[in-house]
Amino acid sequence: MRNGGIERMVAGWRDDGTARHGAPPERVKERCMTTTMTTKTDARYFTVATVATYLGRTPKAIYRLLDRGEIPHIRIGRRVQFDRERIDRWMERHSKRGALVA
Repeated sequence: MRNGGIERMVAGWRDDGTARHGAPPERVKERCMTTTMTTKTDARYFTVATVATYLGRTPKAIYRLLDRGEIPHIRIGRRVQFDRERIDRWMERHSKRGALVA
């Protein structure tokens, strides 16, 4: 896909860069991001799948971090939970110019 094809498909872009429904591109992108981030990422505790989405990683990458003890987590029996506030602080400590280092 050319020129950000995924964003265009999701937001309903035309090939000339305008939105099909007439909304300005900034509003469309803002609305898509708001919809995406208000699903499960508002919760205090994340599952492996949710923290992977939150960090923009795969669940497999999160399990690797868990195995190496590199990511803060809470184990309750066999379940693994992640406190969003601790994850945010961990990201701040392990970031380099805004990019996650892993």
